[in-house]
Amino acid sequence: MAVSDPQIDASLAQLAARLLKCAAARECAWALTDAAIQTFQLPDCVTYLLNADGHTLTQVAAYGPKIKLGQMIENAITLRVGQGIVGSVASTRLPIRINDTRRDPRYVLDDAPRLSELAIPLVHERRMFGVLDMEHEEVGFFNERHEASLMRMATLAAARLAALRDQAQS
Repeated sequence: MAVSDPQIDASLAQLAARLLKCAAARECAWALTDAAIQTFQLPDCVTYLLNADGHTLTQVAAYGPKIKLGQMIENAITLRVGQGIVGSVASTRLPIRINDTRRDPRYVLDDAPRLSELAIPLVHERRMFGVLDMEHEEVGFFNERHEASLMRMATLAAARLAALRDQAQS
Protein backbone atom coordinates (compact mmCIF):
# COMPACT_ATOMS: atom_id res chain seq x y z
CA MET A 1 0.00 0.00 0.00
CA ALA A 2 1.32 3.44 -0.94
CA VAL A 3 2.23 5.91 1.78
CA SER A 4 -0.08 8.92 1.83
CA ASP A 5 1.43 12.22 0.68
CA PRO A 6 -0.47 15.23 2.09
CA GLN A 7 0.34 17.44 -0.92
CA ILE A 8 -0.88 14.80 -3.37
CA ASP A 9 -3.97 14.08 -1.26
CA ALA A 10 -4.82 17.79 -1.17
CA SER A 11 -4.30 18.08 -4.94
CA LEU A 12 -6.56 15.08 -5.55
CA ALA A 13 -9.27 16.52 -3.33
CA GLN A 14 -9.11 19.88 -5.11
CA LEU A 15 -9.17 18.18 -8.50
CA ALA A 16 -12.15 16.02 -7.53
CA ALA A 17 -14.10 19.09 -6.39
CA ARG A 18 -13.25 20.98 -9.58
CA LEU A 19 -14.16 18.02 -11.81
CA LEU A 20 -17.61 17.76 -10.23
CA LYS A 21 -18.31 21.30 -11.47
CA CYS A 22 -17.22 20.52 -15.03
CA ALA A 23 -20.04 20.47 -17.55
CA ALA A 24 -17.93 19.57 -20.61
CA ALA A 25 -14.99 17.37 -21.52
CA ARG A 26 -12.80 20.39 -22.33
CA GLU A 27 -13.34 21.74 -18.79
CA CYS A 28 -12.26 18.39 -17.36
CA ALA A 29 -9.12 18.46 -19.50
CA TRP A 30 -8.23 21.93 -18.20
CA ALA A 31 -8.89 20.89 -14.60
CA LEU A 32 -6.58 17.89 -14.99
CA THR A 33 -3.83 19.88 -16.73
CA ASP A 34 -3.97 22.60 -14.07
CA ALA A 35 -3.81 20.04 -11.25
CA ALA A 36 -0.76 18.31 -12.74
CA ILE A 37 1.05 21.63 -13.25
CA GLN A 38 0.24 22.98 -9.80
CA THR A 39 1.15 19.76 -8.01
CA PHE A 40 4.50 19.16 -9.72
CA GLN A 41 5.46 22.59 -11.14
CA LEU A 42 5.97 21.07 -14.57
CA PRO A 43 7.17 23.22 -17.49
CA ASP A 44 4.95 21.44 -20.02
CA CYS A 45 1.71 19.49 -19.74
CA VAL A 46 -0.95 18.68 -22.34
CA THR A 47 -4.22 16.79 -22.16
CA TYR A 48 -5.32 15.09 -25.35
CA LEU A 49 -8.90 13.91 -25.74
CA LEU A 50 -10.02 11.10 -27.98
CA ASN A 51 -12.05 12.46 -30.87
CA ALA A 52 -15.52 11.18 -31.79
CA ASP A 53 -13.99 9.08 -34.59
CA GLY A 54 -12.26 6.96 -31.91
CA HIS A 55 -9.05 6.93 -33.96
CA THR A 56 -7.44 10.30 -33.23
CA LEU A 57 -6.49 12.39 -30.20
CA THR A 58 -6.30 16.18 -30.14
CA GLN A 59 -4.64 18.56 -27.70
CA VAL A 60 -7.39 20.42 -25.86
CA ALA A 61 -5.70 21.73 -22.71
CA ALA A 62 -2.09 22.72 -22.20
CA TYR A 63 0.37 24.53 -20.02
CA GLY A 64 3.59 25.87 -21.43
CA PRO A 65 4.61 27.61 -24.64
CA LYS A 66 1.58 26.33 -26.61
CA ILE A 67 -0.83 28.57 -24.70
CA LYS A 68 -1.37 31.99 -26.16
CA LEU A 69 -4.59 33.72 -25.13
CA GLY A 70 -6.39 32.26 -22.14
CA GLN A 71 -7.25 28.68 -22.94
CA MET A 72 -6.33 28.81 -26.61
CA ILE A 73 -3.72 26.32 -27.80
CA GLU A 74 -1.50 27.47 -30.62
CA ASN A 75 -1.00 24.79 -33.30
CA ALA A 76 -2.87 22.01 -31.48
CA ILE A 77 -1.63 18.60 -32.59
CA THR A 78 -3.86 15.70 -33.57
CA LEU A 79 -2.32 12.21 -33.43
CA ARG A 80 -3.62 8.84 -34.56
CA VAL A 81 -4.10 6.21 -31.87
CA GLY A 82 -0.81 4.31 -32.00
CA GLN A 83 1.20 7.31 -33.27
CA GLY A 84 3.99 8.60 -31.05
CA ILE A 85 4.22 8.09 -27.32
CA VAL A 86 0.78 9.62 -26.72
CA GLY A 87 -0.82 7.44 -29.38
CA SER A 88 0.94 4.37 -27.98
CA VAL A 89 -0.55 5.09 -24.55
CA ALA A 90 -4.00 5.42 -26.12
CA SER A 91 -3.49 2.11 -27.92
CA THR A 92 -2.20 0.10 -24.96
CA ARG A 93 -4.05 2.02 -22.22
CA LEU A 94 -0.88 1.83 -20.14
CA PRO A 95 1.34 4.69 -18.94
CA ILE A 96 4.70 5.26 -20.60
CA ARG A 97 7.65 6.93 -18.89
CA ILE A 98 10.53 7.89 -21.18
CA ASN A 99 13.81 8.80 -19.48
CA ASP A 100 15.49 10.04 -22.67
CA THR A 101 13.28 10.95 -25.61
CA ARG A 102 16.30 11.04 -27.92
CA ARG A 103 16.42 7.25 -27.64
CA ASP A 104 12.75 6.61 -28.37
CA PRO A 105 11.72 6.63 -32.05
CA ARG A 106 8.08 7.22 -31.05
CA TYR A 107 8.88 10.71 -29.73
CA VAL A 108 6.91 13.39 -31.60
CA LEU A 109 8.40 16.86 -31.39
CA ASP A 110 5.77 19.44 -30.54
CA ASP A 111 6.76 23.04 -29.73
CA ALA A 112 10.30 22.34 -28.42
CA PRO A 113 12.47 19.28 -27.82
CA ARG A 114 12.43 17.94 -24.26
CA LEU A 115 14.34 15.01 -22.84
CA SER A 116 11.84 13.26 -20.51
CA GLU A 117 8.22 12.35 -21.09
CA LEU A 118 5.45 10.79 -19.05
CA ALA A 119 2.14 9.92 -20.70
CA ILE A 120 -0.83 8.64 -18.70
CA PRO A 121 -4.05 7.14 -20.14
CA LEU A 122 -7.46 8.54 -19.24
CA VAL A 123 -9.40 5.28 -18.96
CA HIS A 124 -12.59 4.45 -17.10
CA GLU A 125 -14.17 1.00 -17.17
CA ARG A 126 -12.10 0.03 -20.22
CA ARG A 127 -13.20 3.14 -22.14
CA MET A 128 -10.45 5.38 -23.50
CA PHE A 129 -11.04 9.13 -23.15
CA GLY A 130 -7.60 10.62 -23.74
CA VAL A 131 -4.02 10.98 -22.56
CA LEU A 132 -2.30 13.28 -20.08
CA ASP A 133 1.18 14.05 -21.43
CA MET A 134 4.03 15.81 -19.63
CA GLU A 135 7.53 16.61 -20.79
CA HIS A 136 10.61 17.98 -19.02
CA GLU A 137 13.98 19.34 -20.10
CA GLU A 138 15.93 17.01 -17.78
CA VAL A 139 16.85 13.44 -18.69
CA GLY A 140 15.19 10.98 -16.30
CA PHE A 141 13.07 13.64 -14.59
CA PHE A 142 9.89 11.61 -14.07
CA ASN A 143 9.82 8.93 -11.37
CA GLU A 144 7.42 6.41 -9.84
CA ARG A 145 5.89 9.06 -7.55
CA HIS A 146 5.01 11.24 -10.53
CA GLU A 147 3.54 8.29 -12.37
CA ALA A 148 1.48 6.96 -9.46
CA SER A 149 0.15 10.39 -8.49
CA LEU A 150 -0.70 11.41 -12.04
CA MET A 151 -2.42 8.05 -12.60
CA ARG A 152 -4.67 8.85 -9.64
CA MET A 153 -5.46 12.27 -11.11
CA ALA A 154 -6.13 10.74 -14.53
CA THR A 155 -8.47 8.18 -12.98
CA LEU A 156 -10.56 10.94 -11.41
CA ALA A 157 -10.71 12.86 -14.69
CA ALA A 158 -11.62 9.77 -16.71
CA ALA A 159 -14.46 8.94 -14.31
CA ARG A 160 -15.89 12.45 -14.76
CA LEU A 161 -15.45 12.26 -18.55
CA ALA A 162 -17.37 8.96 -18.51
CA ALA A 163 -20.17 10.50 -16.45
CA LEU A 164 -20.43 13.44 -18.85
CA ARG A 165 -20.54 11.14 -21.86
CA ASP A 166 -23.16 8.93 -20.24
CA GLN A 167 -25.30 12.00 -19.41
CA ALA A 168 -25.03 13.22 -23.00
CA GLN A 169 -26.14 9.83 -24.35
CA SER A 170 -29.16 9.50 -22.08
